[in-house]
This record gives sequence, C-alpha cells and structure tokens, in this order.
Amino acid sequence: MKKILLLFLLNISIIYAQENDVWLFQIHEMEVSGNVNDFIKLQKEFHKKIALLGVENNEWAGWQCLRSVTSGNKFIFLHHFNSVEQRVNPQIWNEENIKKLGLKWPEGNSFTTKTTNPIYIYQAHMAVNDKEPSKYWKINYHKYNNMSNYINHNKSWGEMVVKKAQKKEDGMNWGFATLISNGEGFDGKPQMYNGISFDGYATMEQMLESSLYNETMDPLIQKWYENSQKNKWNTAQIGGKFEMWTEVASTFN
Repeated sequence: MKKILLLFLLNISIIYAQENDVWLFQIHEMEVSGNVNDFIKLQKEFHKKIALLGVENNEWAGWQCLRSVTSGNKFIFLHHFNSVEQRVNPQIWNEENIKKLGLKWPEGNSFTTKTTNPIYIYQAHMAVNDKEPSKYWKINYHKYNNMSNYINHNKSWGEMVVKKAQKKEDGMNWGFATLISNGEGFDGKPQMYNGISFDGYATMEQMLESSLYNETMDPLIQKWYENSQKNKWNTAQIGGKFEMWTEVASTFN
C-alpha cells in the first residue's frame, strides 16, 4: 500500500490528511448501460494503470472508482489533487502516458456511460486514519448554513468519536470536506448539499451495522453530541442524506 503524506486519509483508500496542506478532490458520477463487468475490468486493467502513472509524475494525488451497493450500474470517480495547479490543468489521460505504459485505447466497448450529475469540487479539512484500508464507504452529504460551525462540528466528531472507536475496529477511516464549486443558496440557507463526509469500513457487515437503529446512544456519541450542543456547532448542519459504496479500483492500495 502506498503511503501518501498529503491531506486527506493517509494510508487508506479515499482521503489522506496532513494539516495545513491543500487537498482538493472532485466527484464524477455516472451510470453504465450494457456489460457492467467489462466496465469494471476496464477500470482495473486500463484506467488504474494510467492513474498510477499520473501519481508518479506528480500530475495529481490519486484516483478511485467506487460502485453503488444498491444500484449496481451506478459509479463515482474521485480525482484527488494536492495543489490548485494540479486541478486547473490535469494531464493524465493522454496519448503520451498511454504509450509509455504500452497500452491502447479500448475499442468496441460493450457498454455505454452517462454522466448523471455535475462534477463537484471539494476542499478536505480533516481525516482520521486507521492502519488498515477501507473497502466499503458510506458517503454522507450535508447541508450547512455556517461553515465555521460545520467544520468544528465535524472535527470534534473525528477527535471524540472516530479516533477512539478505531482502537476497537480495524479498517475504520473517516474524513470530511466542504464544497467549493457549484454552490447555491437563498436567504442565507444552502439549496444543495455543500458538505460531505466519508465513513470507511473493512467489511459490508460493519457498514450495514453502523446504520442500524440503536435505542441506547453510544457514550462516545452522546459526549460528542453534548459538546457540540454546548458550543452550538450542531445547529449549522441542517439536512443530509447518505449513500453506500464499495471500492472497485484505486491508486491508494
């Protein structure tokens, strides 16, 4: 596993963190029609190789392909950048890199793809890293009306809950970020999801269990919630949704 000391989730498969560095990432969502297995094979055997060369050439910080747990033809790609300059003019998918690797553009694909959302760009703020990578991810989309409070609310979650919970569970990784593109608001309130966080798990079982209703709130979560209430950070987060994903291919492992 490659150890990349950047910003969002060090040593794992989605976000690598170093305080005070710039880490940007973008999410590209698409649906696949036709032979989904061929699409997955292409990501593993063609695109991953080019993406790895891009990392080696310092053209970007990394690449990932995730597949929806509930919609098998839905995928997202995460492109990671450790500088604004990398994001402005990325040179990854070009003939020079393909020839250098001895590859050829695939011909006669048995599938078609359709982009289903704009490409959103985020700035990462914090991550909590485990020694083991995560293979399953719950991506949480939030709406917030005060960035400072939202950041404090989530940083306290990382410090007070995730860091302690990691000691009992391998492959648990977490990070969060804020939207810096495509923003929209009205009367001081966001009209779209402008915050995002990632909960990483080693197994599907762990991810599903995390979503089960628990009548007794965990003491770690209770303490965090009371602290956030006391500082009024929790009032910044006013809505959200989540989606479950499994990793298909990544440059991070």
